[in-house]
Amino acid sequence: MTNDQQHATDTPDTIDTASTAADTTPDTNTPTTAETTTESSAPCTKKDMRIGIIVAIVVAVASIATFAFTWGGGKASAESVENCEMQITALKAHQDALKTVKAEADEAVKNADGKTDAAQLKALKAAQAEVDGLGDAPSCPADGSQQDVDEAIAAIRDYSDSLRNATSGLDAAAKALGADAE
Repeated sequence: MTNDQQHATDTPDTIDTASTAADTTPDTNTPTTAETTTESSAPCTKKDMRIGIIVAIVVAVASIATFAFTWGGGKASAESVENCEMQITALKAHQDALKTVKAEADEAVKNADGKTDAAQLKALKAAQAEVDGLGDAPSCPADGSQQDVDEAIAAIRDYSDSLRNATSGLDAAAKALGADAE
């Protein structure tokens, strides 16, 4: 086969223009490769960028919050530790006052020797039970986080308030018992 014959076989002599025109018309329902490529590599719109930024901010804030709560806010400040120690000092003063009131109550019971009303003796015993029901005093944490120290300060204040109220009740009952015995 010669080159001319080969060329004749590769290209037809007659071309049907109707079928060629129909074949080259793009189908509007099927995307062409150029359209498919443009859709997948389209640049981000401003709306997409805003959404991405918002998501990044939310993730960053959530990470920071998780870190802060996981680690308890870090080591306690010197001011908080000093405040906790000051609360303990005030609590010791209330405990000393309670010891004095307990001694007065015991003395009032000894002096009463059956000369008192049973209701006042019962009131004194109830006041003593209230004092005994307070339990152990809270303390400051040795090496705690800021949250631990703040919770200890609140617990010490609550305990001090309860101790003052119980001491006042015991003092009033002891004085009533002592006055009745005289």
